[in-house]
Amino acid sequence: MLWLFKGWHAGSFDRDVVGRRVGGRHAEDVQSADRESTATRERERDREREWIEGLRAGSVDVFETVFGAYAHRLHHFARLWVPADVAEDIVQDVLFDMWQRRGELKPRHDNLTGYLFAAVRNRTIDHRRHSKTVERTAAASGDSPLGMGAGPRHPDADMSADELHRAVDAALATLSVLQRAVLMLRWGQDLPMGEIARILEISENAVKLHASRGRQALAPLLEVLLDR
Repeated sequence: MLWLFKGWHAGSFDRDVVGRRVGGRHAEDVQSADRESTATRERERDREREWIEGLRAGSVDVFETVFGAYAHRLHHFARLWVPADVAEDIVQDVLFDMWQRRGELKPRHDNLTGYLFAAVRNRTIDHRRHSKTVERTAAASGDSPLGMGAGPRHPDADMSADELHRAVDAALATLSVLQRAVLMLRWGQDLPMGEIARILEISENAVKLHASRGRQALAPLLEVLLDR
């Protein structure tokens, strides 16, 4: 959950939604943070371009580096929509599919982070559609499909003994899936609003709305936790 606290502390959503942190930061602090964030994104884009060039050249070492850099982040993202075991399969499928289709990557135009997160999002949509079809077919035939239907979305959510994580998990659970996705992509991946809109297939205004509402919902808890 470190991304949540880092994002909240940086106030990144306020610059996008309302311009500055309520009660807090001077204009020059906001501008400095914006410049630092922009420079960081540029460095990450340069690194992604190098990775894409390495992938296109067929470098197994680069593929292993990319796999290590993205697998956990993509898995966490996929679990917003599907169970953990399904999320793991989806992430592996997306990464290996990227490797098999590496010749289609475009170094000068493609955003590797956006490409991978969008691919994972699309696979989760396909899986949910397929699951619903299976459930409808089973219901019509009177069968009960193994592993389908209702159940805990995060079966390992109650395994952590850490009080802080439980409190944050409980707060995140009150948000809609889209609100959590927007927060994760913005604060966790530092993606711009336009890229988030493309990944989630919603408008930029919708992204800003989900960002604002999600932040407002988390504000009481995070303010308390950060003051501890």
